[in-house]
Amino acid sequence: MKRILVALDGSPRAATVLAQAVAVAQSTGARLRLYRAVPIQPEIPWDMIRQFPPGGLQELLAQHARADLEERAREVPAERFDGVATGAGSAWRAICEAARDYDADLIVIGSHGYQALDHLLGTTCLLYTSDAAD
Repeated sequence: MKRILVALDGSPRAATVLAQAVAVAQSTGARLRLYRAVPIQPEIPWDMIRQFPPGGLQELLAQHARADLEERAREVPAERFDGVATGAGSAWRAICEAARDYDADLIVIGSHGYQALDHLLGTTCLLYTSDAAD
């Protein structure tokens, strides 16, 4: 395993997800890329969106996401760190696209809720994106 995409949101669980990803990277020798999907939420009033130039709100949200990821990157050992990235769109689609673009061997992502399956499996899941056995 060489590349791990770590999909982080702004939730309190993000620190735990990152810690788990670092542990996997340390044990496998992989490098980590921290990633955040930046969707425009439908709850944002159109009046607010219209105050920005085209794409301006999305860029502002992406800048804030990058700043948060760069702050979190301080928790990643330098030899395991492979940058930060953001992408626009629905979270699942943006994460899958980022994993393909990065040629990730693994995606580490946290879940959002505590439903029955979360209690059984925990709130951090590892999803293989490649059959590579490196």
